[in-house]
Amino acid sequence: MNPKPARPVTRGRRQFPRIKVLLSVLLKPAAGDPLKASTYNLSPGGAQIRCSRELAARLCPGGRFSPGGKGPTLAARFMVPLHAGPVPVEVMCRLVHLNPLSRPKPGAEVALGLKFLRFAGQGHLRHFMRFVEEQLVPAEDFEVYVRGRSDGPAPPAKRAGCGR
Repeated sequence: MNPKPARPVTRGRRQFPRIKVLLSVLLKPAAGDPLKASTYNLSPGGAQIRCSRELAARLCPGGRFSPGGKGPTLAARFMVPLHAGPVPVEVMCRLVHLNPLSRPKPGAEVALGLKFLRFAGQGHLRHFMRFVEEQLVPAEDFEVYVRGRSDGPAPPAKRAGCGR
């Protein structure tokens, strides 16, 4: 008898840390033209994208897909701002969730959850991981940052390379 795989102890917690960062991103569905959106956060495993309901409907007609994260596959392309300068990253993704952020109305935003499947090449993966490493704050530095603040809010979101 084969034992069931162990569930992570951190059940209900994210597998990877999230980096809250606003970047312009081009999403290319299997059929159709590329669509412009913005990242809300990134992690080594995926991204949350913010876009209009209209754009979400073009990526996922009907606004729904089968349960279990079996949404459409699409390519995402964005520039990551490294210390040495911005570099492009391209990655194949699967749309795993689509959540309206407000009641239906013109211009209302939707949060799209993308799971990274495969980077366009080792260089793209290397650049992306370097960006993630540059953005993460070591635990010791974060503790000093939090203790040194009397008002206590979290560090502000990073903003990079976005035209908004």
